[in-house]
Amino acid sequence: MQLTLTEKTCTKCQLTKPLTSFYRNKLLADGRDSRCSVCNRVEVDFNNARRRSEMGEAAYLEHRREQTTKSRAKTDNAVGKIYAKARNAAIHNLIANHVKEFDELFRVEKYERGMT
Repeated sequence: MQLTLTEKTCTKCQLTKPLTSFYRNKLLADGRDSRCSVCNRVEVDFNNARRRSEMGEAAYLEHRREQTTKSRAKTDNAVGKIYAKARNAAIHNLIANHVKEFDELFRVEKYERGMT
């Protein structure tokens, strides 16, 4: 028997809120973060302000640019690999399931190009 939760209590503000007020987190049993999105945002803003004051404005902005570039590179690379793998599998399945059609297509194309 599986219980479905509709509400959860935030560990920071101790308020009970609907599950939609919590970010998703696959690592936790219920699939939602332990802090609500409002408390999470407050903490992120606080940490960013602290870093900004410790590092100085220019260094902080450069740090954020570097982090954004690294994050985008990882995402683009991971997504690119996923698409390439899916594309190759689809092509392989297409060829495996339609061998005669592909053979005929390539034979006709070679003939039309004069590569018989």
